[in-house]
Amino acid sequence: MAGRRPARKVRSRRGGASTVKDLLGGRRAFVIAEAGTAHNGSLKAGRELIDAAWHAGAAAVKFQWVIAREILHPRTGAVDLPGGSIPLFEKFRSLERPASFYRSLQAHCQRRGILFLCTPFGPESARLLGALKPRAVKIASPELNFRTLLAAAAGQGKPLIISTGVTTFEDLVKLRRRLWALGVPAGQAQLLHCVTQYPAREMEYNLLLLATLHRDLRLGVGLSDHTTDPHFLPLLAYTVCALTNQAFVLEKHFTLDKRGAGLDDPIAIDPEELTGLLAGLGDLVPRTQDFLRREPLWRKDFTRALEARGAVMKRIARDFAHRLLPEYDGARIAAALGDGVKRLAPCEAPNYHTTRRSLRAIRPIAYGERLSAKNTAWLRSEKNLAPGLPAGEAEIWGLVTATRSLADGEAIREGDFTPVARR
Repeated sequence: MAGRRPARKVRSRRGGASTVKDLLGGRRAFVIAEAGTAHNGSLKAGRELIDAAWHAGAAAVKFQWVIAREILHPRTGAVDLPGGSIPLFEKFRSLERPASFYRSLQAHCQRRGILFLCTPFGPESARLLGALKPRAVKIASPELNFRTLLAAAAGQGKPLIISTGVTTFEDLVKLRRRLWALGVPAGQAQLLHCVTQYPAREMEYNLLLLATLHRDLRLGVGLSDHTTDPHFLPLLAYTVCALTNQAFVLEKHFTLDKRGAGLDDPIAIDPEELTGLLAGLGDLVPRTQDFLRREPLWRKDFTRALEARGAVMKRIARDFAHRLLPEYDGARIAAALGDGVKRLAPCEAPNYHTTRRSLRAIRPIAYGERLSAKNTAWLRSEKNLAPGLPAGEAEIWGLVTATRSLADGEAIREGDFTPVARR
């Protein structure tokens, strides 16, 4: 497989890409093969994932820099995932690898001429990733309210690609303000709309959000697709981005074998499907651009309808997509497009507080003891632990003391601490 396509150099500037536009390099469709931890800790498998993504024509391949204690508490227990019930903390521990592992993956990406991307999950992995000087940093949905990680990533001065699963519109407005406060301009932030469910249902994706969020937040909005169909949602999402004149950024889970032991393997696409997806986009992009040159009123009418929203916006988007994708049923297109109003998807609502970061004790804490980074952490709760104070609600480390004894792993909520008296 490797060697069929001649390697091309990834264009870089001093210090790497400074904006999302630089990163995309003029592409109308920029596809990220989300390898995640599908390598299962094997450098050989990681290189094979890179080779397969490069051969298919992906613009980037993305991995995850896992340090278990930055994500979960050891008492998290078993969590139901696409591959079954998994003791998640222990699984993450087994996936921990030294910096040299990621440096080798990055070097192999450079040899192939495909962009290396990686997701850190806490300040330590962000610092280690920053030492590799990546051209961009990916932030996962559950970390969107994790100020410490956002600050560590923003401090690198690189584009931030941020997934927006399990969020409300108010969460995204807070995120935008937080980014601005951290010195991240609009041109350095790219959102990826997604539904945090594995697999997700296409009718819950509400793809018109790619247009309404772009308008309301003044940020690029692409797609992180967790559905199992390799083609439908990405092709449909591209038509929405074309109507708003956005470059289309797509992230799709990718594996060498859907029967593998990777956390996301059952819902990921394999090399053959990725190749087909890239071929489909390669056909759709020029057809769409040519169509809009010949009939520019589609984009103008949609822009006007977008301001009013409602039925006209939905009808224009549906009819436009059906013109370009006649192989798909109009009712299916309309269901996946939705109404463009940002809300939690039905499958996400029960997990809103447990998926996102909240405050937890990481060792026993005595009554009156001052809370700090040594005895607390902002972690995901998942299914078996109650959530604590949501991350982003307050910066409390070093400023408060415990009002009761707290067990290792216990959630810390309002009322469990009081401000330190100032002299």
